[in-house]
Amino acid sequence: MELLDISTSLKKLIVEMYQKKALDANTQTIFSKWSFYIAVSELRKFNLIEPNGSFKGGEVKEWRLTKKGEKVAKLLIQLSNALKSEE
Repeated sequence: MELLDISTSLKKLIVEMYQKKALDANTQTIFSKWSFYIAVSELRKFNLIEPNGSFKGGEVKEWRLTKKGEKVAKLLIQLSNALKSEE
Protein backbone atom coordinates (compact mmCIF):
# COMPACT_ATOMS: atom_id res chain seq x y z
CA MET A 1 0.00 0.00 0.00
CA GLU A 2 1.18 3.48 -0.83
CA LEU A 3 0.07 6.75 0.76
CA LEU A 4 -1.26 7.79 -2.62
CA ASP A 5 -3.58 4.77 -2.60
CA ILE A 6 -5.62 6.46 0.13
CA SER A 7 -7.84 9.35 -0.97
CA THR A 8 -8.04 12.60 0.99
CA SER A 9 -11.54 11.72 2.18
CA LEU A 10 -10.36 8.34 3.47
CA LYS A 11 -7.49 10.05 5.28
CA LYS A 12 -9.98 12.43 6.91
CA LEU A 13 -12.15 9.48 7.94
CA ILE A 14 -9.14 7.72 9.49
CA VAL A 15 -8.30 10.83 11.54
CA GLU A 16 -11.95 11.32 12.56
CA MET A 17 -12.13 7.67 13.64
CA TYR A 18 -8.93 8.12 15.66
CA GLN A 19 -10.35 11.20 17.38
CA LYS A 20 -13.77 9.70 18.13
CA LYS A 21 -12.54 6.10 18.81
CA ALA A 22 -15.38 4.50 16.78
CA LEU A 23 -17.75 5.60 14.02
CA ASP A 24 -20.80 4.38 12.17
CA ALA A 25 -22.59 5.67 9.09
CA ASN A 26 -24.60 8.11 11.22
CA THR A 27 -21.84 9.50 13.45
CA GLN A 28 -19.14 10.14 10.83
CA THR A 29 -19.09 13.50 9.02
CA ILE A 30 -17.05 12.83 5.87
CA PHE A 31 -19.23 10.68 3.58
CA SER A 32 -22.88 10.20 2.72
CA LYS A 33 -24.33 7.11 4.37
CA TRP A 34 -23.88 4.87 1.31
CA SER A 35 -20.44 6.22 0.47
CA PHE A 36 -19.39 5.46 4.04
CA TYR A 37 -19.89 1.74 3.41
CA ILE A 38 -17.71 1.94 0.30
CA ALA A 39 -15.07 3.73 2.37
CA VAL A 40 -15.30 1.00 5.03
CA SER A 41 -14.71 -1.61 2.34
CA GLU A 42 -11.60 0.24 1.13
CA LEU A 43 -10.16 0.67 4.63
CA ARG A 44 -10.80 -3.00 5.44
CA LYS A 45 -8.76 -3.98 2.36
CA PHE A 46 -5.79 -2.19 3.92
CA ASN A 47 -6.52 -3.77 7.34
CA LEU A 48 -6.91 -0.32 8.90
CA ILE A 49 -10.33 -0.81 10.53
CA GLU A 50 -12.36 -3.55 12.22
CA PRO A 51 -15.88 -3.88 13.66
CA ASN A 52 -16.27 -2.42 17.12
CA GLY A 53 -17.95 -5.38 18.79
CA SER A 54 -20.56 -7.77 17.46
CA PHE A 55 -23.92 -6.71 16.09
CA LYS A 56 -27.30 -8.30 15.54
CA GLY A 57 -29.14 -7.99 12.25
CA GLY A 58 -30.49 -4.51 11.60
CA GLU A 59 -28.14 -2.73 14.01
CA VAL A 60 -25.82 -0.05 12.71
CA LYS A 61 -22.27 -1.40 12.79
CA GLU A 62 -19.57 0.73 14.40
CA TRP A 63 -16.01 0.61 13.14
CA ARG A 64 -12.74 1.30 14.94
CA LEU A 65 -9.13 1.50 13.88
CA THR A 66 -6.84 -1.49 14.13
CA LYS A 67 -3.37 -1.02 15.65
CA LYS A 68 -2.10 -0.45 12.11
CA GLY A 69 -4.90 2.08 11.55
CA GLU A 70 -4.00 3.95 14.73
CA LYS A 71 -0.38 4.14 13.60
CA VAL A 72 -1.47 5.52 10.20
CA ALA A 73 -3.79 8.06 11.88
CA LYS A 74 -0.99 9.33 14.13
CA LEU A 75 1.31 9.71 11.11
CA LEU A 76 -1.37 11.59 9.15
CA ILE A 77 -1.88 13.96 12.09
CA GLN A 78 1.88 14.51 12.40
CA LEU A 79 2.17 15.16 8.68
CA SER A 80 -0.71 17.62 8.78
CA ASN A 81 0.82 19.45 11.75
CA ALA A 82 4.23 19.59 10.05
CA LEU A 83 2.71 21.12 6.92
CA LYS A 84 0.85 23.72 8.99
CA SER A 85 3.91 24.82 10.97
CA GLU A 86 5.91 27.79 9.77
CA GLU A 87 9.38 26.30 10.19
